[in-house]
Amino acid sequence: MATSESMKVLKSVCDDLGGSLDKYGFKYRKTNRVATRSGRLCEQSIYFGTSRSINSLDGHVHLEVRAKALNEDFGSFRRESGIELPINERVIFNAPIENLFREAPPYIHYDIGDEDERPKIIHKIKTLFEIEVMKMFDLVDSPSILKEYIKNERIPCLEPYNSIDHYLKFVGRHEE
Repeated sequence: MATSESMKVLKSVCDDLGGSLDKYGFKYRKTNRVATRSGRLCEQSIYFGTSRSINSLDGHVHLEVRAKALNEDFGSFRRESGIELPINERVIFNAPIENLFREAPPYIHYDIGDEDERPKIIHKIKTLFEIEVMKMFDLVDSPSILKEYIKNERIPCLEPYNSIDHYLKFVGRHEE
């Protein structure tokens, strides 16, 4: 099967970004473009996705980068509490990396098709990994720090379906 030029660019960029997460303890799987690690309280993942319809436009390569944290026991806790969600109950958050601490919309996607702009975009994403994504993963793995943080700051990715309230009740059992 022939691989389009846009898919070659996407694969190369995803492999570069996924490989850069090794230093944080993530294992990157090239086959499905996801990097995962086990945190103290949750499974942490970073997904690299695309849109074939946008990639069909000449010169465009669409990249979406999402961060997700989930916990199997959290899903059980929600169900036992009578909380039924239209999403996976195990999910603590699942959001584009630029919308972890910033309200959406806009939902940020990257166009990595321009060869001159691509290095700047890759650098920006790697900076977001270091500054915001790791911070978010650290917060959900540190309940006492998370409680203090939300006294002064909003975390939009934890607000849907009252995730933050449910999560803090759940992690009360795992206090540090």
